[in-house]
Amino acid sequence: MNRLLNAQQIAVKLRVPSHWVIEEAKAERIPCLRAGEALLFDAKAVQAAMGERAAILQQDGKLRSLEKELASVNRAHRAIERKMAKLETEHDELVPRVARADIILEERAGLERQLQGAKNNAEMEKRSRESLSIYQGRKVGFYRNMLRSLIGACRAQHQGQDAEAIAIALREFEERCHTYDLDDHQAWAVEALPDDHPLAVTAVKCGGSDGT
Repeated sequence: MNRLLNAQQIAVKLRVPSHWVIEEAKAERIPCLRAGEALLFDAKAVQAAMGERAAILQQDGKLRSLEKELASVNRAHRAIERKMAKLETEHDELVPRVARADIILEERAGLERQLQGAKNNAEMEKRSRESLSIYQGRKVGFYRNMLRSLIGACRAQHQGQDAEAIAIALREFEERCHTYDLDDHQAWAVEALPDDHPLAVTAVKCGGSDGT
């Protein structure tokens, strides 16, 4: 059997104050034997109990550390949940805006296509007008020369024809060249004028004299 030690002796062995040994024994946190008022301790039993207690305290410390870490993780998780909720709210608010922006972009693209089509049509119309203007200018020149030749022939054959009336007829013919659909036929010069017009009558006579 191991030798029993009193409170002072076990305190020296454990290197702790003797009053701490007495308080721990009375609280039954370390083993002891009571002999009346005296407290006797088995050194090996006390050391084993204190070793177990130290292990428990160490485990308790680890547990508390883990609990703190878990609390910190929980706080971070709640913060993330709040951020996620905020992001979801912002997303819900942005969805209709994005949809509206897509509609606006589609409408803009449609308007740009219409504008480009209008520009293309305007360019085509401009080219058509230029081509038509050149074509009509050439036609007018052709019929002007033809009518002048016709008037010259009529003057040669009909010296009594009024020169002023012929000049008026020439101007009227030139104006009609801008408004009528021109073709390369001499008969148009007569058909474009009224039947009783002096120049038409003269042209008919000139044509008749030529046997046409």
